Amino acid sequence: MKRFVPLLLIAMVAALGVSCSQRNFQNTLEIESRTIPGIDFSQYHNWKFAREEEYPMTNIPVLDDPGFRNSVGLSMIEDMNKLGYTKVDSLQDFVMMIHVVVEDKFDQQKMNDIYQGYDMAWAQMSADDYWKEGELLLFAMDAKTGKQIWSAAAHARLDKEPAKAETTKKRIKSIISTMLEDFPRAMK
Repeated sequence: MKRFVPLLLIAMVAALGVSCSQRNFQNTLEIESRTIPGIDFSQYHNWKFAREEEYPMTNIPVLDDPGFRNSVGLSMIEDMNKLGYTKVDSLQDFVMMIHVVVEDKFDQQKMNDIYQGYDMAWAQMSADDYWKEGELLLFAMDAKTGKQIWSAAAHARLDKEPAKAETTKKRIKSIISTMLEDFPRAMK
């Protein structure tokens, strides 16, 4: 028993070290998907990207690159094929939409021991923190009714230094695959 406790402690410290050594993006990634209750997915067999010809610019060079957008679209087509759905150019049962949002965030903390707890307006020092948060949203909409049938959102605090294009591509492909894991399989 005496040998077990130190070994357990060493294992816990090692696990903590490994988890803290990952980049910030991986530590803050949250993915949530939602199927709209009461939807009968047996009626859905094929799909199409909504507004495929429209590419609003994000002012993020990696995301605005047509090659990058094409590779993300191809990986999504591959994931949907694995789920049993076929991408078509017309007469689709549902449409899929991808949205990317990147926001600048700011946090400021004031510190002063003299008036602690009374009035933060008197604080002398401050600690400012700036970062970016990204959100990737997927939506599935019924092509006939235009109503949403499924959605998923991935949210993360982004690394301070922009990742290389290849790293970003791998991350987004992985995130989309993870988001689509909860998408109902096609029924034959």
